[in-house]
Amino acid sequence: MVSSMSGRIVNRPQKQAAYNFSKAATIIMMKSMAAEWGEHGIRVNALSPGYIQTVVNEGEEMEELSRISKPDEFRGTAVDIVSDAGSYLTGAEIVVDGGYTIW
Repeated sequence: MVSSMSGRIVNRPQKQAAYNFSKAATIIMMKSMAAEWGEHGIRVNALSPGYIQTVVNEGEEMEELSRISKPDEFRGTAVDIVSDAGSYLTGAEIVVDGGYTIW
């Protein structure tokens, strides 16, 4: 599962209630699945990226790192989650947002 975060300086959500509810529901569903399926050796985690660079937002600066992420920057985290390196990781939301949700 992949879920994205959104917000402004103080992490206010977008003015799209259905969108925000769906993102929160995705995280709760992931945690529930991790709790239910763990006994079968199935790990469930969520990778929550921040804004990702596309042609729509080209040139914008948003994150604490003063830029929007590139799709390739999630590869290492995704590999860690699904490989043996993440064998003890379950029920976790890994936020990769360049510091956007620091505050």
